[in-house]
Amino acid sequence: MPEAYEQRNFVPPAGATDVLVVRHGASKAFVPGEPVDVLSGQDDPPLSPAGERQAEALAARLARVDVDRLFTTSLKRTQQTAAPLTLAHGLQPEAIDDLREVGLGAWEQGELRVRAHARDPIAGRLWTEQRGDVIPGAETHEACAARVARGFAPVR
Repeated sequence: MPEAYEQRNFVPPAGATDVLVVRHGASKAFVPGEPVDVLSGQDDPPLSPAGERQAEALAARLARVDVDRLFTTSLKRTQQTAAPLTLAHGLQPEAIDDLREVGLGAWEQGELRVRAHARDPIAGRLWTEQRGDVIPGAETHEACAARVARGFAPVR
């Protein structure tokens, strides 16, 4: 008997596809009294300067990675996060709305940030339970998962 059992290297099956999911960079701060861009009921802020730097750093990190396709949502922050990658790899991103993050219901338009800052107990549940549907009117975990699965279905 050997004294140690090493893990074998993983070899993907023929035809397997690697999928790298990247969250968008940091978005612009919510400032009470300033208008909030909304697209189809979801907040649609642009990236902040920090988010723009994160997008550039992502492109630099993935510069030597083979990328065949690039997907975004129609939200500005996802498109802006992908922009440096599109330039580096010469790809046109494909926008798929079903890949959007969870809908926050009553906590869109900056309300989530305000509640999180105020340490609202529901915001605490959001982080500990990792379920957006603790927010009134928010999309359920199951509905979000089904929507995202639909978004990936035609990606073959």
